[in-house]
Amino acid sequence: MKIIKTLSERIQDPIDGKVNIESQLYTLATDIEKKCREHLKRVITVLKEFDLHDGSHSEKVLENIEELLGDNTIKELSSYELFLLHLAPFLHDCAMAPAEWEIKLFQLTEGTEEFYTDAESVKHDLKRPFKLSEAIEFIKSKTLYQNFDEVSQWFFSPSDESKLIEELGDLLVNYQSFRNGHKEKLTKLKSVEEFELLNESIRTGFIRENHHLRIEQYIKNLSKIFETNLEQAAWGKQLARDLATICRSHCEDIPFIENVDSKSHYFGKETANLQMVAILLRLGDIIHFSFDRAPIEIRASKVFESNYSFHEWAVKNNGVNYTIENGLISFKAFCGTPKDYFKIHEYIDWIDVEIQNYFRFERNWKKNYLTELNEKVCRDGVRHDEDVFYPIRDLKFKLNQKQILELLMGVGLYKDKYSCLRELYQNALDACRCLKSSSSYQIDNSITFSLSDNEEGTYLICQDDGIGMTKDIIENYLLNIGNSYYKSSDFFKKQAQWEGNFTPTSQFGIGILSCFMIGSRIDITTKSLNEKVISCAIDGPHESFYYKFPNKLDTERIGTSGTIVKVLLSPSIKKELLVSELEKLELLLLGRGDRLNEEFQHYKKYFKDWDNHLFNKINQMVSTPTMGVKVKVSLVSGRNLEVGEKPYSYCEFENVKDELPFIDYLVSGNFMRMPDFTYSQVIPNTKNYKQFIEHQGIQVTCLICLPKNGFPFNDVKALNVSPFIGQYGVCIDGIAIDSNVSLDREIENLAAIERISLLNFTGDIRPQLSVDRKSVTSWPDNLSQCMSSITIKLINSIIETVKKHIESCNLLPDSNEVNLIWNYIFSRFEFASSYLIRELVNSDVGNVSWSELNELTATDTTIQNFIEAKELVIKSPNNVKKSKVAEQILLGKLLSAESISVTNNKVYIQAGQSFQLVNISDAYGYRDDEILISSSWDESIEFDLISEMLPVVPNRLFNALEKGEFAFKGKIGDKGIKINSYSNGLGALFKQDPVMISETMGLYSPEIDSFGNDDKDKIYSFHSRRTGFWLSEINSHKSMFEDKQFNVVFVFVSPRTLSDVEESSLSELLEKDPAYVKGVKEGWSILFTGMKQQNSIIKAGLQTRDDMVKELSESFWSEYEDKSFWFLDGTEMKRI
Repeated sequence: MKIIKTLSERIQDPIDGKVNIESQLYTLATDIEKKCREHLKRVITVLKEFDLHDGSHSEKVLENIEELLGDNTIKELSSYELFLLHLAPFLHDCAMAPAEWEIKLFQLTEGTEEFYTDAESVKHDLKRPFKLSEAIEFIKSKTLYQNFDEVSQWFFSPSDESKLIEELGDLLVNYQSFRNGHKEKLTKLKSVEEFELLNESIRTGFIRENHHLRIEQYIKNLSKIFETNLEQAAWGKQLARDLATICRSHCEDIPFIENVDSKSHYFGKETANLQMVAILLRLGDIIHFSFDRAPIEIRASKVFESNYSFHEWAVKNNGVNYTIENGLISFKAFCGTPKDYFKIHEYIDWIDVEIQNYFRFERNWKKNYLTELNEKVCRDGVRHDEDVFYPIRDLKFKLNQKQILELLMGVGLYKDKYSCLRELYQNALDACRCLKSSSSYQIDNSITFSLSDNEEGTYLICQDDGIGMTKDIIENYLLNIGNSYYKSSDFFKKQAQWEGNFTPTSQFGIGILSCFMIGSRIDITTKSLNEKVISCAIDGPHESFYYKFPNKLDTERIGTSGTIVKVLLSPSIKKELLVSELEKLELLLLGRGDRLNEEFQHYKKYFKDWDNHLFNKINQMVSTPTMGVKVKVSLVSGRNLEVGEKPYSYCEFENVKDELPFIDYLVSGNFMRMPDFTYSQVIPNTKNYKQFIEHQGIQVTCLICLPKNGFPFNDVKALNVSPFIGQYGVCIDGIAIDSNVSLDREIENLAAIERISLLNFTGDIRPQLSVDRKSVTSWPDNLSQCMSSITIKLINSIIETVKKHIESCNLLPDSNEVNLIWNYIFSRFEFASSYLIRELVNSDVGNVSWSELNELTATDTTIQNFIEAKELVIKSPNNVKKSKVAEQILLGKLLSAESISVTNNKVYIQAGQSFQLVNISDAYGYRDDEILISSSWDESIEFDLISEMLPVVPNRLFNALEKGEFAFKGKIGDKGIKINSYSNGLGALFKQDPVMISETMGLYSPEIDSFGNDDKDKIYSFHSRRTGFWLSEINSHKSMFEDKQFNVVFVFVSPRTLSDVEESSLSELLEKDPAYVKGVKEGWSILFTGMKQQNSIIKAGLQTRDDMVKELSESFWSEYEDKSFWFLDGTEMKRI
């Protein structure tokens, strides 16, 4: 070690004989070096995955400095410079091994309420960092060490305990803030194991990223030793501080070193160039990149949690080594992989940068210290394995900035040129929410859009009174495309200080570019609280950014804080975008005016400007404004139109009564036929209620329309006439996503709730969006659980609303209105019918008469009584027209039964211990299956299925269905089975109309018109024939194709009650087709063979099996002589 040796030699021959400082410096340096060596042994125990930062590394750093300087230059250095150059390598990494009480302090704050490892921790992650006073009180309340006498023996200990506690308080506050910067990762944790890995990474990162700041404090704490060992105590303190600054500088940016003294004075005539010492420390440190820092024997014993750490060790084991000769730094390595090869070259690039930093400073010094230093590192010795790869340096993907910017601001990415309105709004919204979070008092904010003309053209203006931007945010985030401020650790740290918990809407950091889709220039005026107004502009995506003097009017408008963004519109957009006055706004919000009947042509003038109006575009984009943030559009007259909260009921508008005929026309939504019920007929007799539910930041808002006393209609469809504006969709922070967003049907009730409600994600649980915010790229993992909780809350809210409505309108429990209410609620919220039924049963409103259940049981019964009945008798369940709710209740009763038996077209139910509900529809309210219930049938019944008894079937059919391979969709408990509902399968018999069967023509299904209606008179209406019934539901592949055994099924389609019109039509067919008339009146016996020839034998009235078999022709038996046919009771079907 040439430097300390030179200092030692000067003891006998001091440069300044009057001072003779060399002896004191030498003694102090060797003492500190010894203690540093011991301390550095702890680094690898604290930072287990780091390469070596011990005394051997310090020696190599010092050796590198000495090699760079050369013997002659070393001898020319001042004694103070020798002292500093020798100690800096040993001290600079000492803070990589914090004291045990510092580590314990870290552990006492780590963790969230959900995930933590230390039971004593206060779990302070994602909370506001302590104030220093709070941190000090916290430390005093904990036992971090036994006593200060013990701590004071530590080399870097402060001089007294109060200083130690204050220092630890600062450390704790900084650590808490640092952890908050990792909010995005902390909020995504799913297990303690994940937390442990992340926690170790965060703690290690804090120690590494702050060790240069901590070593500065550590060395300042050594001032007492400097003062004691140097005759001039005051200069000892100064020397310690300078050494602290030098060690800090090894991880600081170059501007920090520019502020370091290049001629520091001490006791005597000698000075020290601190900049030179700092630069040489950086160079000596960075050059030490070689295999000796990652010895193979240590690496082999390590278990790496981080792939990065593993590679940092592995890359050095490519034989990496270096030499410094005559100012030339040369590196050598033999790389077996491309990754290692390029990693080494990237590292050498870093050394080249530090060399240039030296030359940059040297120009300002009077002395040249590194006279032979080469400007570049020699890389000739860095070789690659030619048998594995052939590298070409600097050949990689390159970004064409112009083309990338064109892409990021083009309609190819955003689809809609007006997407910039969304980007401007979400930035303004985040700014307003930031201000709310940072303020200790309630603030009402606003965001205003407008157009303004001047001599340059027309500007689109978005003004908010949010938190504003600083120069740092403008330069590091706004202009740094793709670097979103609201995704940065800087923001997360500030947010924690404010104790704010909102999740920013912005996510990509590229939105500002979208403004260039409609404009050629952007001007920004912004002001943060207690800061000066900043004004800046950019004249195009490829132009330079510049600051300018703020406009006085804009400064006045902006007030205490906020931002004004102005976009100079292109000529085409200037002509297109409008802020004209709007007449009949209520009508414009209700519907489109492009397809008006002649009667209403005079309304077209009101719709003329609507599509291109700025208010229309903002109103469509903002589904619901954030609470406390008004959204306005300023019209040409200066009047502000405010965007309303959605959804809302149209009947709240009182000033459109004169427009009722036109409103009826718009509300009907169908301009080709008259609606059954009109807006003007229904609205005076109904009352609308808003339901608002919030769960973990997910908001659901929907409206329900309930009838008042004396409601004139007996059809639930009448309650669907009330128009609800903005009644459904998905939005993030109130900003609408495309109406065609793809919903994950696996997430419970997501699609169903979105279909009738506005679903607004305002918290951490939110979908990930595409760049243009038009579609969802992924849904949150835990959304199913949230939607389940939301459904329960929503149903409870609805039931309470209904109860209050019934009471306030004096509706009787058995009134037509109450029956309509529940039919409406169950049809509208069918996806939650199981929750509804469960809540109704447990409330007094469930004890109301239910007409469909009355018809099933032929008694006056309530939902509650039906469910709780121990015994029930139901006649012909499939002949009763049931809502899906009644069907679900019936299925629940059947599936929960202890026993079910069938005799004389009656179902006898013995109730089980508990009532079981099943969902019978998918997320969109559709069904593609039927549920059949097993039961014991009277042995005299030959039929395997009787349509009026469905869903109840005999055990023999149930067992056959369970063994079938083609339609079976699973069992429900012991008694239920799901089968696919094909138009030519057994499931079709649930809805098979007996009037649409013919002995000669087969089975038919009703024909539905484009409006969803079928024929009122279905007699002899043979249009849509069902194809062959192949009986795949009750036959297996093996039985059919290997064993040649086929099950057949004997079915009876029961008659139904005919309307007067149908009775009349049927009477006209008595002579023409008496068999048809008999079948309609008495039902149809059908034998399905499952074969192509004589697929079904159909006979009018009740027939025996033998009667049906007799109808099979000789050609049938001849065609299928190699096959055997079996009835489901195990009897073989043979020729009679």
